[in-house]
Amino acid sequence: MNSKGLIGVCIAALLVVVLVFVLLPNKEKQVRKRLRQLVEYVSREADEPPLASLQKGRRIGLFFADPCRVILQGKMDEKELRRKEITDRVVLIRNTYSQLQVKFHDVSIVFPAETTADIHMTMRLTGVTAGSDMADVQEVEARMKKLDGEWLFTDVTLVEVLAR
Repeated sequence: MNSKGLIGVCIAALLVVVLVFVLLPNKEKQVRKRLRQLVEYVSREADEPPLASLQKGRRIGLFFADPCRVILQGKMDEKELRRKEITDRVVLIRNTYSQLQVKFHDVSIVFPAETTADIHMTMRLTGVTAGSDMADVQEVEARMKKLDGEWLFTDVTLVEVLAR
């Protein structure tokens, strides 16, 4: 093989490697995408039509395993909640606010196993209800597992952050 052929093969191999890493989603990209989708469905715009609100609410349950363990550390409360219970509670919270914005900050993802992701992040909630503004910050520790091809929350722990 001449040098031009060798260079061509090397360039082709390099392109294949780049395409694989850029186009094929890795585990972390998949988990981050799920988090972005969850934020989109939990958040509520001020002018959100009722049908859109209902559709978003129904999709929230698709992010959680059935059942999912939920721990509220500040209240020393731990429950195994069914997917429908989680959906109902989140929809109830969403409907309390005319506007609700959810953001995840400082997201750290570790993969202790091929199909398991441990996530630590800060969740910031801001909203408007009955003309009053609301803001809350929670530390979230969660575990997601890849079940039936989707990353689902199996454990969620909310740790209340003290006011500064």
